[in-house]
Amino acid sequence: MIKNIKLSDLYDDCFKDSTIIETKIYPIDYLLKGGLELGYIFQFVGDSAVGKSTIALQIAKSVCEQGYNLLYLDSEGSITQEMLKTTGVMEHYNDQFYLQKCSKFDEVEKVLDRFISTGEISFIFIDSLAALINPGFVNLNHDKTKFGRTGISVTTNEAHVTSGPLTKFMTKYRSLATSQKICFVLINQYRTSIDGHYNTSTKLYGPKNVQYASDVIIKISDCASIGPFKSFKDFTKETSPSVGKPLEFEVYRSNKLSPGIKVPGYLKYGSGIDNMYSYFHELKENNIITQAGVYYSLPFHGTEIKEKGAINFIEKLRCENFNASDFKELISSNNSNIDSDGDMEV
Repeated sequence: MIKNIKLSDLYDDCFKDSTIIETKIYPIDYLLKGGLELGYIFQFVGDSAVGKSTIALQIAKSVCEQGYNLLYLDSEGSITQEMLKTTGVMEHYNDQFYLQKCSKFDEVEKVLDRFISTGEISFIFIDSLAALINPGFVNLNHDKTKFGRTGISVTTNEAHVTSGPLTKFMTKYRSLATSQKICFVLINQYRTSIDGHYNTSTKLYGPKNVQYASDVIIKISDCASIGPFKSFKDFTKETSPSVGKPLEFEVYRSNKLSPGIKVPGYLKYGSGIDNMYSYFHELKENNIITQAGVYYSLPFHGTEIKEKGAINFIEKLRCENFNASDFKELISSNNSNIDSDGDMEV
């Protein structure tokens, strides 16, 4: 019989080893209140060609620069050497950034388990969930394989062949993420569902377990022409359409954060999110950057930065080596001038 045990003897701080790593992408770090946390599963979901893979590679570059080892599983076979070069990941290739290309569940599981067993992987990216398939799909002879699976045809009703393995997949790696303190970043997309009345609706790809097993789901979409980010989209029109496009980042679902929060970001094709556009938007919204006609101005390090047009102003900031620390200092200083009642201090 156990005697003389107190509750204080059983105390354990479950959050003492929590580690949050910045992505260095302002809209994402803002929504996540700091960045990605080891031991959790994050999903980035959006329509095809919205820029999810480019953003994922940009995050991967930042993670590697901070000294973490990362496995990037390309299940679509779409990651090219050119993409690794333009996003800056190539300099970490086969050093801290490990790329594997496979899409069949049994092969994916072997790859993940082999890398996880080293104890040296902190991040696993899967791009994308929608491209993971049952091995039966590639058994063109439709005979029984050594795994006991016969070939599966796309013309038959075999909806269970992906949903079943995907449910088990999420359950297994949800547990491993927690026990091994590994951050999973899953790239997902939408599918169109048709109900009995022939109405269509857009849903996240995969069974509900894909959502329930994820701690945070961030939705990435094209910036709307109306609503709170209309001004953000308006000033980005000054850029060439071939350079990039404005996006919206939104907390779609979260066990950690309040859903529905949105932040704008500007995607430069090939390289990722350009934080300078987000900094400009936030500083202008907080009246730190002021506007007089077509001119914008900002007091900065004892001088005044003034330029005609938003894009020219952003480039001027860049020339002045304006960075994340400068942005945080200006925002922090502005917030400190507001008292608890929301009134400006004298």
